[in-house]
Amino acid sequence: MQLIPALPYAHQTDRNLVMALYAIHLAQGHGIQCRTIKSGTIQRYLMAAATISENHKLPDPRLNSRGITSPDIYKVLNELKRWEAMPNRREPVTVAMLHKMHALCTILHDDSLETALYDWNVLGIYYGFRLGEWAQNASTKSMPLRSIDGSPIAFTFNDITLYDPNRKRLHQTWDTIIDTTAVAEVQLRWTVQKNLNNGETISQARNVNIRLCAVLAALRVRARAQRLNANEHAVIAVFSNRIHN
Repeated sequence: MQLIPALPYAHQTDRNLVMALYAIHLAQGHGIQCRTIKSGTIQRYLMAAATISENHKLPDPRLNSRGITSPDIYKVLNELKRWEAMPNRREPVTVAMLHKMHALCTILHDDSLETALYDWNVLGIYYGFRLGEWAQNASTKSMPLRSIDGSPIAFTFNDITLYDPNRKRLHQTWDTIIDTTAVAEVQLRWTVQKNLNNGETISQARNVNIRLCAVLAALRVRARAQRLNANEHAVIAVFSNRIHN
């Protein structure tokens, strides 16, 4: 029988990775107060955790074999510092928030504002949208915001492309009802971007976790647009305030 060595005898690189993952865990709001904390505070958490190794006469898990901070940990802390320096930043949407939103949506109709926001936030954790790429401020006079050529800045029906498990593009028109079980991948196209990388496409595969699946969220967005929009050229981030039976 083969035995798995205990963690204290793990390679130093493994200890570095464990600490880097712990830093990511803390960065997601899993601290004592369950909210986002600064990089300096996370460094103190890591320092406290490192005392466990010290008590067992083991190398500091924050340092690599050369005695300097592990690159994996450095990358996490550096990204946190970059985030902290961003002006007018907002608290990120977390997986826990999405689960809470999903629970709320189970008692609401499919076209409600809350359900639409849930779908777009699921897509957002994969695609990292700018607000103007799918929605806009309610105080904006022009509805919707348009690019120089007159097309909507936000996504429209034709910006979604669907693929089967063999990555064969599924035929779709405005009137097509898609079999959701046949879709394995969704691709979104940015017709216009702030960074001028217009026409960029990014694909996401199906997730076994149906609550966090970009494909299913995109299919719900697509179906909602078909129900509520007059044509395929309108923006697809839509909802309805009407009461469903």
